[in-house]
Parts: sequence; structure tokens; C-alpha cells
Amino acid sequence: MDKLTLLAELNLSTFIAFDFETTGLNPEKDRIIEIAAIKYEQGKAADKFVTLVNPGFEISSFITKITGISNEMVANQPTEDKIVKPFIDFLGDFPIVAHNTEFDRNFLNRLITRHDLTLPARNYYDTLPLSRTFLFFQPTHNLSALSDYFGLSTEGAHRADSDAENCGSVFMELIYEAASYPLELIARMLALIKPFGVFNEALFSDLAAALAKSGDLQKGLMLSKIEKPLSSNLFMHAGPGSIADFNSGDVFKKDGFLSRTFESFEERLSQINYAEFVEETLLAEKGLGIAEAGTGLGKTMAYLFPCIKKALQEENGPVVIACYTKHLQDQLFNNDLPLLARTLDVDLTAVVLKGRNNYICKTRLNWLIKSAEKLLGGDEVTTLLTL
Repeated sequence: MDKLTLLAELNLSTFIAFDFETTGLNPEKDRIIEIAAIKYEQGKAADKFVTLVNPGFEISSFITKITGISNEMVANQPTEDKIVKPFIDFLGDFPIVAHNTEFDRNFLNRLITRHDLTLPARNYYDTLPLSRTFLFFQPTHNLSALSDYFGLSTEGAHRADSDAENCGSVFMELIYEAASYPLELIARMLALIKPFGVFNEALFSDLAAALAKSGDLQKGLMLSKIEKPLSSNLFMHAGPGSIADFNSGDVFKKDGFLSRTFESFEERLSQINYAEFVEETLLAEKGLGIAEAGTGLGKTMAYLFPCIKKALQEENGPVVIACYTKHLQDQLFNNDLPLLARTLDVDLTAVVLKGRNNYICKTRLNWLIKSAEKLLGGDEVTTLLTL
């Protein structure tokens, strides 16, 4: 299915992306200082309503620093009573999308209430939970990060015009990605959120209907163009090398294996001594060793080499390294262990295990989803979409 047909199927041939800059976070007390609404037609920005707004009181230096909007900039701009009616007329009854929609809608509703106006019913969409759901591998989901991810300009970030336009573009990328999933998964998501009336419900409902109409229940409506880097808990390296006769000095001295890999390698006697102590302890028939070393010694490599040597002895069982933090565990498994295994060029298999709190029990997850209406709130079910 092409993109324009998809937008029509999802009732999004025309929609409005909008963003407010405000004097603070409280819609009861704070006021809007900039409005930007971008009307998208057939997937392209076609019209806009953009204006600064005089809030009627001083803008704090903190807000000016964030938004770049100063008191001087709004001094001669219209007050909200002058722009509210043209703004509402521009919005019409078109679907609205924002990033963290709850924030902007709260300010919109207060604006309308203050001036005794009403808004037509419409569907609301939110790019923030959509990003958390379909870009689950991304570390951050603020609008600037998403704009960078999709190759959009972030010049003028935290100004309403730029943010609204990027929000609209990000929204389309996210619905194209959502459309790549099969009906079974989309229907499951819809069943989860439907009782709660959360943002994006209309998207999942229309998407499920379009998928059902397509007749192919195993495929999405579009092919995903997003590479999803899923990490594995298994590391394997095949190599012809043998380190049975090597000692710690062969690895860590100035002419050792590591020095051939790193141009900036420096021999550290304390690292060699540490590695020799661990090797002696591990390879002894019965060994118990206690050691402490400060930052910068290179101790992770120093104990990894003896651990690899121990693991490669056929009569031994697996070597277990327990880490105090997930950060250290990730460093060992993703960086240090692969680097050392490739430097030594030996056969090695390693697996990473985390505490039970880091794993999902699918049976309990399914039970929670089926009981969500009784046990959870709207915000909580939205976070479950990522799973």
C-alpha cells in the first residue's frame, strides 16, 4: 500500500500538528506565548497558523532560556483574546497530533474555556507513546531526538513552528512503521487500550480495520524501513588460537597480545600482577582469592583473561562473573569480552544473565493484559504497548 492510500485509510489525509510554548507547566496559571499549527494534506505541510502571544505578564528568564522567547519579543504581539477565534477556526474539526499531547491539550482546553468557546469533537494523536511503542530500541523519545533519528532539522528546537512541523513529520514516519505490523498484534494493542480512551486509539482502530480489509492477516500494510537493533544475550567467537601455554605476561606486557591491538597500549605492572593473582587463584585445584583495585588499573581485562583460560579447559565447568551493576555487566559483555576473545582469536561462547526483575513472564503479562481494565490506568496500559 502506498503512503497516500494509507493516510486515507487511517482518516489522516488531513491533520494538524500543533505545539504551544508557554510561560510554565500549569495550564491554570500559566499562559501560551507562542502557537504553531501546521496543516498537513496528503502527507505534506500545506498551511500554517503561527503567532507569538503576549501573555499579559513577565516571562521568566528560565522560560526565555528554554524557548528563546523574551519579553521584548512578545511586547507588541496580540493577546490571546485577539487570536483565539482565528486559531480555533484554523483547527476546524481536523485530527490533531502533538508530542506529549496531554500537555498541549490541557492548555488548549483552558484557552477555550476562558473565552467561552467550544471545540468540535475530533481524534487526538500523540507521537510520544507512539515512539516508545514502535521505536522501543531508542534510548530517548523527546522530539529533538526523534527529529535527529529521522534526519529532520532541529534548528529552532523549542520554538513552536519548528517543533510542530517536526512533530507532523515524525508522526507520519511512526504511522508508516505501525502499518508494517500484522493484524494480530495491532488488534491486541487495540483491545488493551480501548477501554481507556487514550490518545492514538483511533489510529489502532483504523489500522486494524484496514488490515482486516486487506485480507492478508500475516503481513502489515507496508514494509518497515526501520532497522531494529535487538541485542543478543549470546556471544560466540570461533578462532584457531590456543592459550593453554600463555600466561598473563604474554597478554599484558608491552610486547604482548593487547599491545598489537592497541597503538596506545601501555604496560602496567599492577595490571600484570593483578592478572597473575587471578590466574593463579582460578587455576589452582582449590582456590579462593580476594583482591581490590582502584580505577584505571585495567582490572576487567586482567581478570577476563584468566577466566577465558579457565573456561577453555575442557574438564572445567563454566566460569561465572557476577557484576555489581548492569552498566559493568554490559561493558564486560558487549565490549571487553568480545575484544579480548578476538585479540586472542580463540573459540569462546559466553551468555549474559540478568536478575529475574529484568525478565518478563509471558504468562503473567498475558494475564495482566486480560485484566488490565480492572487493574491498570490509561497511562499504565500505554506503557505496556512497548512490551
